[in-house]
Amino acid sequence: MKYYVDNATNEIYAYKADGSQDDFIKDGLTLVTDAEVATLRSQKEQDRLDSLTYAEKRVETYPSIGEQLDMIYHAGLGGDEFQAAIKAVKDKHPKP
Repeated sequence: MKYYVDNATNEIYAYKADGSQDDFIKDGLTLVTDAEVATLRSQKEQDRLDSLTYAEKRVETYPSIGEQLDMIYHAGLGGDEFQAAIKAVKDKHPKP
């Protein structure tokens, strides 16, 4: 792949390295290296994370409810009724 960036928007575009998509490369794009693309993507992700509110950061960081329940089950912290209910579902629908 070869990568181009639109300097006005920081949008990254990828095109096949064999030149078969060169007709789609619009004016105003600058060819960048793989390392520059990685840096741009990293900065975009950091900017996105920085823009999140406290609550949004927590929502994004916490494991899913299913993962949390699985942790509780495997740690044996859910109490007997909880453990029995989860075990029944796991037994009825085992992992393939």
